[in-house]
Amino acid sequence: MAKRQNRSLNNYVETLLLDAAYHEPNETTKAAMEEARSGTLRNAPALDMSSIEAMEKSMGL
Repeated sequence: MAKRQNRSLNNYVETLLLDAAYHEPNETTKAAMEEARSGTLRNAPALDMSSIEAMEKSMGL
């Protein structure tokens, strides 16, 4: 791929890493990040992880 684009392998790898590491999160992700930072989930009841059914029930699903 790097050869087809007339780039060095090092430059190609750097570009791939930058593309993977530096991206703008979408609105849903931004809202989830803000919710996590705000601490509003700290008061939520603990999930029952004893089984899938119990977990879903404790999540209100």
